[in-house]
Amino acid sequence: MKPLRLKIPRDTPIEVLLTARDVETLQELTFLDPADLVGGVLVGEGCLRFDWTLDAIEDVQGWVAAAANHAKSKALEARIMEVWQKLQFCLDSFED
Repeated sequence: MKPLRLKIPRDTPIEVLLTARDVETLQELTFLDPADLVGGVLVGEGCLRFDWTLDAIEDVQGWVAAAANHAKSKALEARIMEVWQKLQFCLDSFED
């Protein structure tokens, strides 16, 4: 059975919550454009909210997957995959 996804208009930004450690992982271990990480709003202690479209989330997730594939250790791969899973949850929750 396919999971229920909320239908949203194309290019609608959705809330993506990342920890400071997640953002650090993206900055250090991917070739993601640093401009994609500008504009995160602090919403709690060590938690940032980014308003990204589904297409933007897919782009970021691609960079994360590439970094995981080239990780030099299982521990580093696991750290990267934590971010990937958060992004996948957003993609599984919405469709445009």
